[in-house]
Amino acid sequence: MVKRKVVFATPDKNFALAMIWGTRDELAVGYYKNTKTKEKIMYIDELKPKKLELLNQEGYLYEVDNGGFTQNKRLMKEEYIVTKDIKVQKEIKIKNILTRLKRTKKVKIVPYDNVLKEMQKRDKETQ
Repeated sequence: MVKRKVVFATPDKNFALAMIWGTRDELAVGYYKNTKTKEKIMYIDELKPKKLELLNQEGYLYEVDNGGFTQNKRLMKEEYIVTKDIKVQKEIKIKNILTRLKRTKKVKIVPYDNVLKEMQKRDKETQ
């Protein structure tokens, strides 16, 4: 596998916020669409106890020019990459990422103790 430096970007600000501090070992971030309601929801599953606390701090969103960004089949469709340096056009400070995500209706945050039950529910809703 060839390793190279890339810049990740997404047009989805909630997705960007959810990915600031956690890794896939700690938090699972994804989307599901309820087949009955047709509603698309982003979810954040806490994969290890107390890892939602990673989001309980400030963070920054960076707006960049979209020139040169492409999708990659190994990434989610909301993620784009570019292999060159990108100029930041605007920096937005978020005082508390977790608080911001909790206020958003299109994001469901699932604590560790509820993850299995919620995954089973999502599986039924998407069939």
